[in-house]
Amino acid sequence: MRMSLPRKSQLPVSLLLVQSGIYSILALFACSVHAQTAPAGVGVETAQVATPAPAAGNPPDPAGDAGAAVSTTDGGMPEIVVTAQRKSERLQAVPITVNVVTASDLEERGIVDTRQLATAIPGLFINDLAAALSPYLRGVGTNGVNPNSEQSVALYVDGVYYAAPYTNLQSFSNIERIEVLKGPQGTLFGRNATGGVIQVVTRDPSFDPHFEGTFGYGNYETISTSVYATTGLTDQLAADVAAQIYDQQRGWGRDIATGGYAHLSSNGSIRTKLLYDLDDATEFKLSGDFSRYKNTEDELRLPPGVRNVAGQLSPPNPYDATDYVHTNNYGPGFLDVTSYGVSLNAKHDFDFAQLVSISAWRKATGCLCVDTSAALAYYTDAIAPVDEQSFQQEFQLISPKGSELDWLAGLFLFSNRAMYNNPTISGSAFDFAQIRPYGVQTTRSASPYAQATATILPKTKVTAGLRYTLEREWYYSSINPGTGVETHFPNQTQGMDRFTWRLALDQELSDDIHAFISYNRGLKSGGYDLLSPGTPGFRPEILDAYETGVKSELFDHRARLNLSAFYYDYKDIQVQSVPSFAVVTTNAAKARIYGFDLDSEVRPIDHLTITASASLLYGKYLSYPNAVFYYPSPLQGAPHPFNATGNTTINTPKFTGSVKATYDLPTDRGDFSLSTDVYIRSSVDYDPTNTSRGPGYAMLDASLKWIDPSETYSVEAWGHNLTSTYYYATGEATVYGFAIEPGAPRTFGATLAVKY
Repeated sequence: MRMSLPRKSQLPVSLLLVQSGIYSILALFACSVHAQTAPAGVGVETAQVATPAPAAGNPPDPAGDAGAAVSTTDGGMPEIVVTAQRKSERLQAVPITVNVVTASDLEERGIVDTRQLATAIPGLFINDLAAALSPYLRGVGTNGVNPNSEQSVALYVDGVYYAAPYTNLQSFSNIERIEVLKGPQGTLFGRNATGGVIQVVTRDPSFDPHFEGTFGYGNYETISTSVYATTGLTDQLAADVAAQIYDQQRGWGRDIATGGYAHLSSNGSIRTKLLYDLDDATEFKLSGDFSRYKNTEDELRLPPGVRNVAGQLSPPNPYDATDYVHTNNYGPGFLDVTSYGVSLNAKHDFDFAQLVSISAWRKATGCLCVDTSAALAYYTDAIAPVDEQSFQQEFQLISPKGSELDWLAGLFLFSNRAMYNNPTISGSAFDFAQIRPYGVQTTRSASPYAQATATILPKTKVTAGLRYTLEREWYYSSINPGTGVETHFPNQTQGMDRFTWRLALDQELSDDIHAFISYNRGLKSGGYDLLSPGTPGFRPEILDAYETGVKSELFDHRARLNLSAFYYDYKDIQVQSVPSFAVVTTNAAKARIYGFDLDSEVRPIDHLTITASASLLYGKYLSYPNAVFYYPSPLQGAPHPFNATGNTTINTPKFTGSVKATYDLPTDRGDFSLSTDVYIRSSVDYDPTNTSRGPGYAMLDASLKWIDPSETYSVEAWGHNLTSTYYYATGEATVYGFAIEPGAPRTFGATLAVKY
């Protein structure tokens, strides 16, 4: 057991000094570069017409909100357009720290779902607990897995908010790009978020017929296939469909209870979109999606050599599991979740503004079946059918392009109902009684918001935004302790009405260098613990963020360097603990988190692209006197109170970074592309007492791709975790010990693709 005492810090002053130094150095460097090299006009390819590059403050005109990457013709880097502020803008001109992963990046890195995004985004940590993904950005996140456990890092797909954590596992088959916005988003994004936003933008249908298909095969008898097809149906109506299937038929290890495979997974999804282009001013997009995820991949176990509650040693093979679910016929635990939904995005351009309406309905159902004790005994079985559905409606008014005052106003309405549908808890820990806790939470929320950006000097802009959130939550709960007598608890309700905001100053130091400083407040809603009937609710958490950054493009657009520094004041943190079979949430802590981000890309020679990103994080609990200490093995002692003040915040690796190099070689026999990617992450603490820790690791990926001269066919050989590094995909300190789930071992295979 380790403890560190808090120390006084002059961090705010240090940050100001660092900021001033960054600004000064880059400003002098930029002046030197521009003094030595006259800025050359950069031609861009848009609709096969060469035009001058857009001015630093004016984005190119992308086709709708899907954005576009505008390629340069002189060997420089493509211009990236994002919708980080709910409208199309150049990435380098947005005064927010945003990391963008394009469709080609996803392909080169072999990223096929949201679990793998962390290898491409510095400062992103994804805790994969029972396939309820809990993303952490810069140390801010939520590790709750209940159906009502909305995440501190919110997920949006085409502007639609995904509320349930079990729907965060998204597979990628028709992605335009993924934007990761760091820091609290307290103004423009629907449900608000303390940690940030992961925004997935899918392709829009095309009126020109197009087809893409892939088939892949990898070790562990893994089959993957995907198709994407789009075409115009009439002069005004176009449609597309994207589908994918992933099936792993051989596990990474064995389930000791059954002798069968452990760590298996399969998923499938289909998404379709209709685009109705009524006229130059009016557009409708109707989308529908369906996905199913089933696995035994997330089987809990203790680290090798640690004794579980039954006195048994964990298997020496780190990929073997010890789930023993009696009510599942002594089989392994599993998760089987289906999610689906529909949405309608409508736009109309008036003379004074653009009106946008986003309507969406979503539902997730399924079952989590797990032995939370990770023991080869009928000790604690949890059979928890999940059920969540939500409706959201958003209206936006966006200022017309070219207006002197850039503004956006909106209203977000949200309704959600989440529950475990007749769960059952049983086992020897409860004298074999069939305990049936029941809880359902209903949420209603309304949030008007507005944000405006004004030019106060020729090269200086100021942004101010404000959101008001009015919310009410209702909680009904009961429990049948196995005696046949059900106890109903009094209905509970809680609510909030709070303001959040954004202030930012954006300075154009030169045509290719922007600097910004901002202050943001974000919040995450409170709620109730669904498997803990009768317990009081937990309050919203609040985060104040102070950030400064520099975005630059140098050497005639052959190098991009973005830096940012931030300081977080984090209050009423929602902290989860696992005292039994259920996750219990309390507002127990106050913390500070600060650090630095670097994101760079350089093209030193034609056909070679090198990207490097890094994040430095430092997080400490300033006040956490009522934490709970859990031993790595339950046989070492019972949980007891612990003062975690001064300890490192959970899921906050001090360093994450990656370096990717891609070399493209065009030949008469087709184009070859070689890509290598190295990802490094330092150790991470999984509980506030800092006794349950995941070791740091480095991982190597590589791929080699060939595209035929007609660009119709391609073949790619790929490998992930080529060094076969063992690491934890997640960790959780519980009353039954330090439960872990291993990450994927070495995987490799080949993919054949066709497009026309």
